[in-house]
Amino acid sequence: MAALTHDAVVIGAGPAGALASLHLARQGRRVLVLEKARAGRDKPCGGGLTVRSWRDLEVPIDDLVVGRVGTADLRCGPGRSVRVPLGAKEVLMVRRRDLDRRIGESAEQAGAELHHCEAAVAIEPGDGAVEVRTGRGRYRAAAVLLATGAEAPLRSALGFAPPAGTMAVALELEGPARRAPSAVGAFVFDYAVPGGYAWAFPKVGHEGWWNAGIVTGHTGLGPELRSRLARFLDEVGLGFATLTPERATGRRIPFWGGRRTLHRGRVALLGDAAGLADPFFGEGIAEALASGRLGARAAGEVVDGRRTDLAGYTAAVDAHMRTHLWRMRQAARLVYTAPSTTLRILSTSAAARRLVTRAATERLR
Repeated sequence: MAALTHDAVVIGAGPAGALASLHLARQGRRVLVLEKARAGRDKPCGGGLTVRSWRDLEVPIDDLVVGRVGTADLRCGPGRSVRVPLGAKEVLMVRRRDLDRRIGESAEQAGAELHHCEAAVAIEPGDGAVEVRTGRGRYRAAAVLLATGAEAPLRSALGFAPPAGTMAVALELEGPARRAPSAVGAFVFDYAVPGGYAWAFPKVGHEGWWNAGIVTGHTGLGPELRSRLARFLDEVGLGFATLTPERATGRRIPFWGGRRTLHRGRVALLGDAAGLADPFFGEGIAEALASGRLGARAAGEVVDGRRTDLAGYTAAVDAHMRTHLWRMRQAARLVYTAPSTTLRILSTSAAARRLVTRAATERLR
């Protein structure tokens, strides 16, 4: 049997993959990270780090923060809105490319080997090892963590079922604003979109930049998304200096849809590849980071010979993340089914507003 070239191979250098490689490197593992493009590039992403993301983030990011938001402005079309304070559990706004680069650099400093512009083309599980092939060579490791995002082309080839939840479609704009909403300092969420919402996030302190977009799990709404985004921007009073909805960037968000097996032998799925995005807010970074930590822990057990597969990772995701994601799915069903009624309840009930705050900020352990 050929010798291992590495203890673990991580495919993808986004938040999930980069943090997994950081943890593995700090364990003293020989870890290789394969990134198909250049790590730390621009990607469609709101760039909001909830307290679930930043509270336990093991790398310094204070210098990356371009805004701090402590209030959510919830609405359903023009008219009444409800402001929900987040208290001390504010959301930190960053540029996604800066976050990915910072975590990846920290992993390299800890000893991880990062290969830019090297895509994995095949993963071949074997007896006691997994082989990863790229256009440049072959690598053998005790464990492989697949963190290649929502599309994850290698996932089906390995026999994984598609994510169980809705594959939502999103359009996004980010840039300097020529006019800004009156709700500066707050997130704006508008649930008038069937099966989803529109959003506007201020990046206060970053030259008046805003991030705005629209997301829905109703595939039939696809042709209408740009016109709906334009209407939302008009309603909230947000105008970009150079961007229009026609130039919005599209992406898919795999909303969590229930418990599923996230490993096959010594290969496991992380982050969006595992379909772990929050079904209510659409957040994926906190879930990606949590899965990266759990994946690294399980991979370490395989490297040490304490386990022969990554079943411990599936069990850990179930134990540490499922309850929160289930709550978010129930909240999404309620709000998406009756957004106006939900908004009326929130406007009159302090207890309901506290419940929203708790759900938005509870810890992923």
